Amino acid sequence: MNFLGHLYFSGDRKHAMLANLYGDFVKGKKYESFPAKLKEGVLLHRRIDHFIDSHREVKVLSRSFYEQLPKVSNIAIDLFFDHLLAKRWHIYHSQPLHNYIDGFLTFALDSVNNNSYDDQYFKFDPNFSYLVHRLHRDKWIQNYSTLEGLAFAAKGLSSRISFTNQLHLAPELFVKNEAIISKTFEIYMQDALSQFNPPI
Repeated sequence: MNFLGHLYFSGDRKHAMLANLYGDFVKGKKYESFPAKLKEGVLLHRRIDHFIDSHREVKVLSRSFYEQLPKVSNIAIDLFFDHLLAKRWHIYHSQPLHNYIDGFLTFALDSVNNNSYDDQYFKFDPNFSYLVHRLHRDKWIQNYSTLEGLAFAAKGLSSRISFTNQLHLAPELFVKNEAIISKTFEIYMQDALSQFNPPI
């Protein structure tokens, strides 16, 4: 899953949410020198990635899209699932999505601006700090529930991938295949909730 899924499966623990989001910026075993809770969140990020990448139904769905989206079908599914989670947020969480994300980003901005994590000094990767500011300014996650938000995310990710790709076509593929994508999403969420069990 993409940003929203990683935040959700961290539960309502802002330190864990921030650490989980930071997981994409940590390579190899660099996390071993991190504060304990930050290390825990990075490892949770990797567990979530592994769970979705190895999920049987998700793998079937990814293979079905590979011809249209070579090398990026898994990334497209991450975006599709975030889009569906945002659309159906009321099913999975009692707090409105905008309030949930606004509260988290206020905490995240304070952390990256002050180079702190769990009351300890920690200097986040500058690219991560930039991401947090963009998420706050442009409301990417809050807009995930719309097709326009999905298209914006797909176009943005496509431009940041180092090889030529067709990820910008993902929203069109979603519209054509929404029924099967939604069915797979529901199966995945049921399995993921039993695995990670975030509070509601």
